[in-house]
Amino acid sequence: LTTGGKELGRLVSDLLDHFRNVMVYQVSEGDTGILEISEAEQTALAQQAQIADRSAVSRVLEVLTDCEIQLRNATSKKILVEVSLMKAIDSARAMSLNDVLDRLQELREARALAYSASARYSAGSRINAENLMMGSIGTQTDKTVDALAAFIDLIDNMPSSSERFEESVNSMLNRYRTSKLNFREVIGAVRTWERQGLEGDPRRDNYLKLQQTELADLLEFQAEHVKDRAKLISIVGDLSIIDADELEQFGSVQQLQVEDLFVN
Repeated sequence: LTTGGKELGRLVSDLLDHFRNVMVYQVSEGDTGILEISEAEQTALAQQAQIADRSAVSRVLEVLTDCEIQLRNATSKKILVEVSLMKAIDSARAMSLNDVLDRLQELREARALAYSASARYSAGSRINAENLMMGSIGTQTDKTVDALAAFIDLIDNMPSSSERFEESVNSMLNRYRTSKLNFREVIGAVRTWERQGLEGDPRRDNYLKLQQTELADLLEFQAEHVKDRAKLISIVGDLSIIDADELEQFGSVQQLQVEDLFVN
């Protein structure tokens, strides 16, 4: 295409327009009134929209959007476009994050271990404050031990997936691009940055670092800061159903009553 005189920026722009049209056609369920296309293009668009997966189209749009932004300052536009087109092809084939979550949900239901599960790593709110890895899981009381063992195993032996990692990174990058502090959040954010010893808004540097982050970096961080670390586990449930002796495998067990936690 380039040898034939096609300008690379125009090529990416045309591809963005095309996949945008496909997405609009799918979302509007075939309404072409808002699209400035010919009848011949409408016929071709209808055929493509019918066979294209909507989430795949969305991922291709993200890749092409990133390419268009980077193209302005790229030293080798040809290489950037070639790599972006290969990424677009791979992203179209990749399993979406929703599909992955659906699979996990099926697994949870099949093993009947958990109603819900979540986890996050939080930085300390001030200089020298502890960073915390926090998680929670909801399960049937009689399956507490099995569910806890499975959850701890997930934390200590984190599954790795390049596709899920790329989707997560792209999601975070898009959040940086589209989110901003409203005027009520500014003072609180600035004070938090000051308590953490940061000079100025750290989000720009975080955004740039995130673009350079690879799956290997995440795995290294998990191995160094999360894997096999000491854990404080709190369990809320009926002790007549939970096997307290089985809980000893996770460490020393201390039983508390409601009145031990809440003082009148």
